[in-house]
Amino acid sequence: MSIRTHMAAATGWALLALSGSAKAEPAKTLTGRWDATATVGQAVIPFRLDLKTTGETASGVFFDGERPTNPSQSGDFKNSHLHLVFPSYAATLDADLTPAGLEGAYVAAGRSVAIHAVRARDRVLSSAEVPKIAGEWIIPYKSPKGEAAWRLIIQQRGGETEAAILRIDGDTGTLNGAYSDGVFHLSHFAGERPATLDITPEGDHLKLVLTDGSGRKDLIALAPPQALAGGVNPTDPSRH
Repeated sequence: MSIRTHMAAATGWALLALSGSAKAEPAKTLTGRWDATATVGQAVIPFRLDLKTTGETASGVFFDGERPTNPSQSGDFKNSHLHLVFPSYAATLDADLTPAGLEGAYVAAGRSVAIHAVRARDRVLSSAEVPKIAGEWIIPYKSPKGEAAWRLIIQQRGGETEAAILRIDGDTGTLNGAYSDGVFHLSHFAGERPATLDITPEGDHLKLVLTDGSGRKDLIALAPPQALAGGVNPTDPSRH
């Protein structure tokens, strides 16, 4: 066999090998659950984002606690770039898939929020005994709207915890998270109402650090009998 014939055969095998490896390489997909963060001011807010890609078509959904809400209505994933449209908030999410995960921005009402996301990992819960804080609490807070206090509702499944602060004009949405190193770290971002809430049990009350669009608030939460004994009672919403 001539040298030229050997070279042609080798080239043919090389092309076949490359073709085979290209076919064996799985297509990129974003489908699944992602652990994401939204950076709002100085606050880094963890949240859940579920994505689905089929070919170049993409969709995404935010969560209020464990409940899916506000899905995208259109989107695509092309050349490692994700683009989602959320008409309910006149918002878009654009992110590039990098070795570090998804990096991009969520833009709503002209405001841009930096977004970072990685594939979801199993959460490791604290092995320490978890304080029981489930129930209704009263947060003394005099607001410009004439409120004397807010209500705090907490649900627990061991260290897994959900909470919401109720005001006369709405609520924080469901903040969820877990107990770690003596503190319940909760957060909420479902395309709106970004917030974090750290809850530290201290004797007969809870120490709270709420960070949201209006900044940081250091608060306390009292059991209803304790609050009522001190003359603290949430304002009747029907009076507003």
